[in-house]
Amino acid sequence: MEIPTILGLVPVALLFYAPAHRGEYGFFIALRIMVCILSIYRIYKLYEIKSKYTWLSLIYIAAIILFQPFWSWGIERESWAWIDILYGIIFLIYSIRRIMLDLKSK
Repeated sequence: MEIPTILGLVPVALLFYAPAHRGEYGFFIALRIMVCILSIYRIYKLYEIKSKYTWLSLIYIAAIILFQPFWSWGIERESWAWIDILYGIIFLIYSIRRIMLDLKSK
């Protein structure tokens, strides 16, 4: 099953929005679930194509550990803002790369 690349941009947009969000904690739980699902999916796709970019898989594994929704790490809100932005940039770069490759293959 293929997740459309555009759908993968939803967690990216929310990662960039998260530092400015001052609302309910439910938003952050939903964000953590989406980031975990997207990371698992991208690790699977990297495995499926037998990618030689194992370092990218390690970045996604770290995202799964950081953003897992089952317990909280107790990280300060300001630190989470930097983590959100960093992972937003990483996910955005990968998404743009996927879009470019998809357009090139057509």
